[in-house]
Amino acid sequence: MNVQESPLFREVLRIFGDGAKDVHYKWEATIRANSVLVATYQVRYVQINRSYLTQQYSDEMTIEVAMRSGDYDFYVWPFKDNLEMLLTRTPLVEGGADQNPNQSILHLRYRAIPLDQHSDVVTNNNVMASNEKVQNDLTVKTAKFQLVDLVIERLRMISAGGVVRNTDPGNAVRCLLGLYSDGANIDNDIAVKGIDLAPGYNDAVRDHIVIPHGLPATDMPFYIHKHCGGVYAMGMSAYLQNSIWYVFPPYSLQRYHTNTSSKVLTAINIPANRMPLVERSYRVTPTQVIIMANGENKHKDFSEPLFQNLGNGVRYGNASKVMNGFAAISDNKAVANRSQNAVETIFETRTTGLNHVTMADARFTSNMAFEKSKLAYRAGMFLVVGWEQADPTIIYPGMPVRYIYEHNGQLAELFGTVVGAQYTIISGSKNMLGGRHNCNAALQLFLEKDSPLNTAQTTVPVNQ
Repeated sequence: MNVQESPLFREVLRIFGDGAKDVHYKWEATIRANSVLVATYQVRYVQINRSYLTQQYSDEMTIEVAMRSGDYDFYVWPFKDNLEMLLTRTPLVEGGADQNPNQSILHLRYRAIPLDQHSDVVTNNNVMASNEKVQNDLTVKTAKFQLVDLVIERLRMISAGGVVRNTDPGNAVRCLLGLYSDGANIDNDIAVKGIDLAPGYNDAVRDHIVIPHGLPATDMPFYIHKHCGGVYAMGMSAYLQNSIWYVFPPYSLQRYHTNTSSKVLTAINIPANRMPLVERSYRVTPTQVIIMANGENKHKDFSEPLFQNLGNGVRYGNASKVMNGFAAISDNKAVANRSQNAVETIFETRTTGLNHVTMADARFTSNMAFEKSKLAYRAGMFLVVGWEQADPTIIYPGMPVRYIYEHNGQLAELFGTVVGAQYTIISGSKNMLGGRHNCNAALQLFLEKDSPLNTAQTTVPVNQ
């Protein structure tokens, strides 16, 4: 169907008429090498990879800059163990190269790690390598760096350990993340500002939560989820973004309906290449962010083979009963009752009626949240949606999402969670000394499985 004839086009028109967006910038980079400032010609690109499902816990960023070869070899490379990248983001007006006076210039600071593993001065393979001035006059170097958040740089060196008493796993994670983040002793302007703990966490109070000494502080939330009662029954992720720790259940499929404290995401599918290179691709309301998924989308559904091979249910012995009522003693015999001591749960009933219930890896455990998290992962599917002219600042880890697409002339909807994002900020100019930068994104969504029952009964979102 032609996009203009689709019911989704009404929302496209709202986005186009919502005004200029905060996505037009020029990026510039300066390297501080052992207190010496080294200029660059141009930021070629910035790649931001955010994986909320793994224990990555922070952005993986790379940058490519064009600079004078002599400056790199004589001022940057020799101090590769003490480099900072100073980024300046200057807002531009829509459709032009002039600075936007209504927006502020943003300054960012990162630890910079060169990805080039060699020095031309050391190898001295050409006659220019040993002469700084000649290199600067004749050659331009394209240099790549990994950028590390200054808080994470310190936090990843901190070890956890101790006993937290009379609290639940969720609040233990919140308390310890705040404690160790404060211990990073970083400047206030880039320090951690808070912890966002999504509702629905395990609130069962435990007598003690034991954290082994020597455990990396960044691994602490995942350790508590796996070994200390579990934080959520729908998986657990912890991620530091924009100076906020986000702790949330990545496999929850219904938080879109229950979330009231922050914005949710609505992604409307526009077939690839139907509306390329649009200047406006989203709008923001008081309760949600609505984006046009107008890039190439990719879909993977592993749920059926996972259910077939690993099971749609789990069975294990209740470890909490072992020392308290596990068996009845009578006539010098201990008799255990399976119905009282075993836990058996089915996450999703199979339509065939053949449910595959397997033994847990931990034969005896009381961590139901962790065991259910494994089942929750098997019950959904993954969708990667392309988003042109993206704004990375409005998508947060674990953001509840509603994906709307057209199916056989009707609107269909799927609900889930944002579990990853990859942003590419690239220069749109061949001129080394100027040009604006555009940001395109690929958002990874964990969604409920596609079904004819997902046909939407409501219209495309209006102002909310």
